[in-house]
Amino acid sequence: MASLREDFERRYGLLSSGASSLSIGGVTWEIEDVMQRLGFGFEGLKVIDAPRVEAGRFAVRFFDGEERRIVCLEMDSDFNILEEHRVHIAEWLGDAYFETEWQVNCPMDF
Repeated sequence: MASLREDFERRYGLLSSGASSLSIGGVTWEIEDVMQRLGFGFEGLKVIDAPRVEAGRFAVRFFDGEERRIVCLEMDSDFNILEEHRVHIAEWLGDAYFETEWQVNCPMDF
């Protein structure tokens, strides 16, 4: 049985392999601006990248420090969220997860 991480990376690529901006409706948006527009522009979230998804959809990937999960939001060109996928950070850190002193930060360097 494949791990959640493997499924997530098969769909969106390796962490940090996506773009740093998105072109939506002829306008180039920095990911941080997209996060603000989606209502996710608050402390505790660390933007990772904008992975490539199917035509007509756009995506942003980030770390949610409160839930300790890597999240990918897929949206349409009107910034309506179509899908949300979350995988716990322990999938990437393995045993190191249990040795990490947690706040809202993540020990991974995205």
